[in-house]
Amino acid sequence: MDLFDLIQSQLFNQNTMEELAVDTKAEPKQVEQLTKLAIPTMLEALRKNASDEEGKQSLDRALDDHQEDPSDLLGFLKGAD
Repeated sequence: MDLFDLIQSQLFNQNTMEELAVDTKAEPKQVEQLTKLAIPTMLEALRKNASDEEGKQSLDRALDDHQEDPSDLLGFLKGAD
């Protein structure tokens, strides 16, 4: 399973969409639509950033700062800085 599949399997379920909708004061369908647009864009930006040594080091530091359980995507999104 690649990163995109992992994110999709956790993110696109009813509970996650409803909780994110409450947090953002939006409808679950709106959150889902935005997320479907945003995830590929964010992954591409990460790929691009990590294509040089400085970007790789920056991404590594950011990941070190967020070492919580990677299976808790909802918790991560709620605490994203």
